[in-house]
Amino acid sequence: MSLLSARSCVHGEHLDGNGARTARRALAGGWAGSVIVTVMAWFLLVMTVTSGSGQVGFTGGVWAYLVLPAVPATLAGIAFSFGRTLFRAPTAPR
Repeated sequence: MSLLSARSCVHGEHLDGNGARTARRALAGGWAGSVIVTVMAWFLLVMTVTSGSGQVGFTGGVWAYLVLPAVPATLAGIAFSFGRTLFRAPTAPR
């Protein structure tokens, strides 16, 4: 969503530096937040599977549920990398 809203930072051939920085910060925050939530989800899932009297073990379904939280974090990382490339900080003319 940040990449779509960042299009308003470009007017003709002029890139608004403040808007580009805001878009990059939003992408970084989204990526960091998704990584934190993914780690917490992994921890809770592993603790649920390995503790208690009815231990389930690591079946195919459990492994699938371990991979699923990583998908949004991976996509957010790709969006962050693409956004950094797309909205580079403006350099001063020489």
